Amino acid sequence: MATRHKLLAILLATAAISACKRSDPPSGNHKNEAPPGGIVIDAEAAGTKVYYRDHELGTVPVTLTASQLGELGIPPVTEKVTILDGDGWGEGLFVGEEDVHEYRFNLLAPDSTEFLTYQTPWGVRTKCSGGWKNSLNRYKVKFMRRDLWAVRLSIEAPSKITTDQKTIEVRFTCKNNSAREVKGYRARVDFSWGTMGTPWRTRFHYQVDLPQDWNAFAVGQVRTMTISVPWSGRTGSYSFFGIYNLFTDAAGEHLAGDGSVYGDSILIVRENPGYSK
Repeated sequence: MATRHKLLAILLATAAISACKRSDPPSGNHKNEAPPGGIVIDAEAAGTKVYYRDHELGTVPVTLTASQLGELGIPPVTEKVTILDGDGWGEGLFVGEEDVHEYRFNLLAPDSTEFLTYQTPWGVRTKCSGGWKNSLNRYKVKFMRRDLWAVRLSIEAPSKITTDQKTIEVRFTCKNNSAREVKGYRARVDFSWGTMGTPWRTRFHYQVDLPQDWNAFAVGQVRTMTISVPWSGRTGSYSFFGIYNLFTDAAGEHLAGDGSVYGDSILIVRENPGYSK
């Protein structure tokens, strides 16, 4: 990854961790606890399904022993190296050595309209927003609500590109969906993309400062622009999303409640020229 991407990743990861922050463990019993080295995945929404790639593993809570993880090609959870934790961008949970090899589990809540979503090569999944890590091997997921922010964000881009394309055109739209004005400083959009096998802190990033009029949205106001994004990455299926950022002042922090707005992720498949399935 280029130095620019590494520096951006550090800055953006800080914001991502804040948006997907873990909460303190809720009180209650610990039924379905996996043996040492195994895991338990739970979620706030009953009926949520858990997937590993194209394998449906069951409905929460899902317990996997160390042996069952091994059958999926995943190492057991250990205290120092292999961990169970949340993807900082909200795209599932992972078991593995962070930043090195992360085996990602994806979840699908029963109501796909209530929460933000992301696309995988195996279908749509629900974005996470931290949760409760009760122990080394147990995690209960919260989901990223669609109505969490006043501004709603959406993106459009080609679903397929080729390796000879150096940029892609992304249509970026924001709408103030609330009953109040949204106003801040230094409006910016951060684009992020990676495959389901990309460690979350090593995704590709591209940052664009937006025109000054993007600093404020009247009630119901919509703004749209098309941005050329330089593409990085080999062939593969990439989850691609944008974050609309707004700040408190010329040098301040993110605007509380409105300053780091996520939207649905889309899937972009990068192929060699002339390739078709």
